[in-house]
This record gives sequence, structure tokens and C-alpha cells, in this order.
Amino acid sequence: MNPRTEVQLKHPITLRARVTGMHCASCVARVEKAVGSIPEVEKVQVNLLSSAAEITLKTPGEPDWKKLDAAVAPLGYSLSPWSRGPEAAAEDHAEHLHKAADWEGRALPAFASLAIGVVQMLLMQTHERWVFWAQLVLTLPVQWIWGWPFIQGVIRVFRGHGSSMETLVGLGSLAAFFLSLYLGLRHHGGHLYFEVSVFLIGFIRLGKWLESRAKTRTGEAVRGLLQLQPPQATRLKRMDAPADGQEFEEKISASNLQLHDRVRVRPGEKIPCDGKVISGHSSVNEAWLTGESLPVEKSIGDRVITGTQNLQGTLEIEVTAVGERTLLSQMIEIVEQAQMSRAPIQRLADRVSAKFVPAVLVIALLTFVAWMAAGAGAEESLVFAVSVLVIACPCAMGLATPAALVVGLGKASQRGILIRTGAALEALAASKVFVFDKTGTLTQGRPTLTDVRSIGMQEHEALSLAASLEQHSEHPLAQAIVQAAQEKKLTLIAPDRFEAVPGRGIRASLGGKFTLLGNPELLQSMSVSLPEEIQRHLAEFGAQGKTCMILAIDFAAAAILAVRDEPRPDSRETIEWLKSEGLQVRMLSGDRRSTAEAIARELGIDDSAVDAEVLPSQKEEKVAQLEASLGRVTMVGDGINDAAALARASCSIALAGGTDVALEAAQVTLMRGQISGVRDALLLSRATLRTIRQNLAASFLYNVLGIPVAAGLLVPAFGIRMSPVLAGAAMALSSVSVLANSLRLKRFHGWSA
Repeated sequence: MNPRTEVQLKHPITLRARVTGMHCASCVARVEKAVGSIPEVEKVQVNLLSSAAEITLKTPGEPDWKKLDAAVAPLGYSLSPWSRGPEAAAEDHAEHLHKAADWEGRALPAFASLAIGVVQMLLMQTHERWVFWAQLVLTLPVQWIWGWPFIQGVIRVFRGHGSSMETLVGLGSLAAFFLSLYLGLRHHGGHLYFEVSVFLIGFIRLGKWLESRAKTRTGEAVRGLLQLQPPQATRLKRMDAPADGQEFEEKISASNLQLHDRVRVRPGEKIPCDGKVISGHSSVNEAWLTGESLPVEKSIGDRVITGTQNLQGTLEIEVTAVGERTLLSQMIEIVEQAQMSRAPIQRLADRVSAKFVPAVLVIALLTFVAWMAAGAGAEESLVFAVSVLVIACPCAMGLATPAALVVGLGKASQRGILIRTGAALEALAASKVFVFDKTGTLTQGRPTLTDVRSIGMQEHEALSLAASLEQHSEHPLAQAIVQAAQEKKLTLIAPDRFEAVPGRGIRASLGGKFTLLGNPELLQSMSVSLPEEIQRHLAEFGAQGKTCMILAIDFAAAAILAVRDEPRPDSRETIEWLKSEGLQVRMLSGDRRSTAEAIARELGIDDSAVDAEVLPSQKEEKVAQLEASLGRVTMVGDGINDAAALARASCSIALAGGTDVALEAAQVTLMRGQISGVRDALLLSRATLRTIRQNLAASFLYNVLGIPVAAGLLVPAFGIRMSPVLAGAAMALSSVSVLANSLRLKRFHGWSA
């Protein structure tokens, strides 16, 4: 049983809930505050990207979901139980993708608003009466349809539900709209400010649309894990067998399997349950679980896992775990919890606005009161107040992050680096530790035959005999031997008798001679002594990270063959560069320690930085430990077994050509399949994050300097005043400067050779 599940059965109880209606960091804060105010709730953590919440209750018992939902309903959100189990999780994930895809349809309002704003600026050159009505008609759909979400932000303030960045956008656009409406109806022309309202809404919607595009594929890791579960299983009917002993099979949904059911799994099929083998013998590919590329031999009494693939013989399995208790379901749980543990990033603008918005509202009100007290008329005082609201609208703040992201992500894509979220950029730039999976990441993931050493025969004869024994095997080591023999065009013969020894090798009769091919344990079990020469090669090859197989004929060792998964050509250079930057480099692997350490030494990684023979859950726990002690961690992997660790890490990188689950769990994908892309991605992330910080600083500076001027503080001494038009121009200038600064990333050339 997953230790996480055991913890949930004790005090306190942790629930997972789905939250709908969230769209910004302010929403997260409001939901957490509302749910946290319930007396029964001890702690609540909300994740914006996954629209999920983890709620820890103070007392055990059934949660009151109606009470939890009622706490957030007045704020415009809804809260419901997070569906559990593979089928329900698949539905949740499909709904999440649907919501994310829905954002793609919201590009039109953003671009249409900006286009209307340009038209209005052109109309401002004409001072005829019809211009007012034309501008009013053009503004109405922008203000009251596309701007409605911002108006709702204003409504929430009046209902006492707190303010956000949307509050200023809504107030500024409404003030500009009604001021223009007032001036147009009263004066029949003159200065109007409709374009200020339209540009405000257009720019902010553009920023939100750009930002939303980075979230459309969040959560694919869970979907990939769910696809490991085969949809159907072949169950042996639980009924008295007929007199002739014939057994009956039935195809059922794998989710309908129950404890102690018996299922039959034929070669090539995925295993539909956790269970134990009660009949048959085969080899099973467990790469998604252990990361080990070598199939595992299974016979009576051995354990098998959901989603692993049966390669050779037919197995009959007794079901020992179903539903949430299967290891696959627990893996899904681990990935989901890892995703929940990541705090939302790139929301600095919203965090600033949490304090900035109320301050601006107070300043605007004080500005109006002060000018009224100074003897100015209501219209002039209102113009000053509106100018404050308009120039303070954090349009540039809203664009600061997505503008830099779009340029940075585009630049990265030119180098074959796909970065899924802005959070990944920030986390990658701040990472202190880089953790690499070994097989398929630092190495090529394709074992090849490297050495053949023989005694009493030619090496090509030994290779021919070994390939003859392995010619029908799907084992990666066997394929490496057969491929080497085929390249040398050696003749293969069929064995007279053949027997696979689980986990050790092969026993056969070949050409009338008793032949063995396997690891040292196989030969020892058959009382075959290893000559000193073979032992020397065994130690030598093992130290080089090679897997060895020994060939014996008539109980005499005749040859040793070594297979090795070679490191990628750019692995060592990349690791050396990371270390030169003062970053820590570690290796996590499911392989044997001797093999992992040998490869690590070759790549410049210390033995003390190697964690070998680790399971997926252990990888995830190790990453969590490193983050707790050393700071942010970037995980680089390519296997399904890396999914939980990839999800847990602050930033995760996968190589193209790896498994779908790894690619979906990772926030960064290196499409060229080169480890040197890690360096490129890190350099770009630093440059992009630096640009984002510059953008935020510049936009905030505009507000700090512009608000006093807009409030009219320079009028008494210097006669300098800022109308809403100038305030709108200053606001637009801040956005232009942010965009221009972001475009500088196109000239970034900090790539590795």
C-alpha cells in the first residue's frame, strides 16, 4: 500500500477538491482565505494551473462538501470533490483540456478591441457630432461584453469580496466610458476618452490570452499514466468447470476486476491488474516502473504490475489489488501531489496589485476631494481622478510577463526547445541542482555489443553461438547480440532444446552440445567454474559500466560478451559546464549501482552524487529532499518512471524520443534530443527572467512617477497637468516600452556551440 494513502487514513484528513472559476493569483488568495475561514479546515492550498485544492481537516469524518462550496460560491467559484480512480481521473483531465482549449477562442476579443481602439484614434481627428455616436457604438461591445469580466471585478469590490488587478482595469475603463458619455452628451463633442477604455480592455485581454496559451497542456502527465491501463481484461469465469475441465474466458472492462479474480495475459498484451502469477512463464517489460530497460522474467509466485507489458509466454494472474490500491493508481496520485506542491509562479504583478489597487482607489478619491476643496469644479476634479485611475491601470504590468515569454519561447523554439510554461523559465533560472536520469538521458538508451572474449575458439564463433541462442528473444541484450552477428553476416543455427532461466539466462542444446549463456549466477548454479581470464574480463567490463554474459559449452566457460549503453556525446561537456556555473549535478537511476557509478565517473559525476537502484516513488522523494535542503531542482529524464520526479521538481526537462508520459510531465522538451539543450534552455531562461524583471520594474516606475502628475500635484507650481488622454498615452507608452524591451530577446545569442 502506498504510504501516502496510509497517511490519509489517519488524523488529519487531507481532501482534494476541484475549483472552477479561477483565472488569476488573486482568485487563489480569495479561495484559500474563504475555505481557510471554515472552522473545520486546518490548512488549504490551491493550485491555479491544475484548478485543484488540497484541504486538510482538523477532525476525521466525512467532509461537508456543501459547506465547503458555500464558502466560495459568493465569490463566483465552485468547489467539488476531486474524482478518484483511473476512469474518473480521465474525465477530470479531459474537462481540464476542454477548459484550456476554450481560452484559445478568446483571441478575437483582444485583437478586435485593439483594432477598434486604432479606429477611434483616427476618428478623434474629426470633431463633428456624428463622431461621438460612432465612438459610442464602437465602444459598447468592448466595454459591456468583452470588458464584462473586469466590470465583475468592480462589482466584487462593492460586495466586499476584495480587489485585484481587474478592479483598476474595470474602474478605469468605466470611468473613461462614463466621462466620455457625459462630455459627449453635454458638450456635443470635445475631448472624449472612449479609446482609453477600449485600449485598456484590449491590452489586458491580450496579455491574458498570451498567458493562457502556456497552460493549455497542463496535466498531460496524468493522462499518459492513465493510458497505461489497458481498457479490457481476459477474465477466467468464476464458475464450476464442466466435466471435461474446459475453462471459459470473458472480456470485461479492466476497471471491473475484483480481488482474487483470475486473468489471462497473452504475449504482447499489457497486464491489466496488480497480481501474482499462478500459471505460466514469461518476461515482462517493467520499464515504466523501474526505468530498467531489461525485461524481468516472471514465473509462478512472482508479482506483476498494472500497465507493464507481457513479452513472450502466456500468464495466468490472480488479482491482488484493484482501483486506488494498484501501483499505477498510486503513481497517478504521486504525480498529482507533486503537481500540487508547485506554487504558482509568474504572478508578481497580481501580488503587487493586491496592495497597489486599494492604494490607487484611495488616491483617486482623495484627488477628487482635494480638487473640489480647492475650488475646482466637479468636472475638472473628476478628470483628475480619472487620470489617476487610467495611468495607474497596470496594463504594462499585465503584459510584462507574457510579452517576454512569447518572445523568449519563440526564440527557444528556433533551437528546438519547447518550454511549456513561464513558471518553468523562472524555476530553471533559479535552480541550484540538476538531477539527471541515466538510461536514455545521459546515455543513448540503445545497448550495443562492445566486446567478445573467447577461450579455445574464435571470437566470431562465440558470437555466432550466442546469437543462435538469442535469435528469437525480444530482450534488448539479446537484440544487441543478434544485431552484431547480423552485421558480421554470421550463420545462425536453431537450438535442439531451449529453456529460459528466469533472471539468469538460457540453457540449450546447440549442435549436440549442452550450452549456457547468461550471467555468472547461472553458471555458478550449474557448477561451471570461471577461469581467471573470464573473471578478469568480468571485473574489467563491469567497471566500464557494461553488462556481461558468459557462454559455456559442455560445462566449460568458452567466452564472455559485454553489452553497453553508450553515453550521449554531449553529456560530459554539458555536465562540466553546469558544474563550472557553480551548480550541483546528480544522477538518479534504476540501474545497478556498479553500472550507474561507472557511467557517472565517465561523465564527471562523483560517486557520492549517484543514487542507483531507485524506484519512481523514491526518485520523487529524493527530488523533494534535494529541494528542501539545497533549493530549486531541475530534473532531466525521458522515461515513464521519471514522471513523478519530473512533476515534483521545480523545473523538469525531457528529451524528445523519450516516453510520452515523460514528455507530458516535463515542462521543457528538447526536441533535438541533445543534452546540450539543457545549457541552451538555462541561458535563455536567465535572459527571459531578467527581461521580465526589467519589464515589471519599468511598468511599476511608470505608475509611481505618473500618479502624482496625474493627480495634479505639479499644477500649482509648474502649471503642468495631465488629462486622461495624456494619462492614456503614458499608459500606452509603458506598454510599448515593455514590448520593445521584450523584443530585445530576439537578438539573444547566448547559445552553446
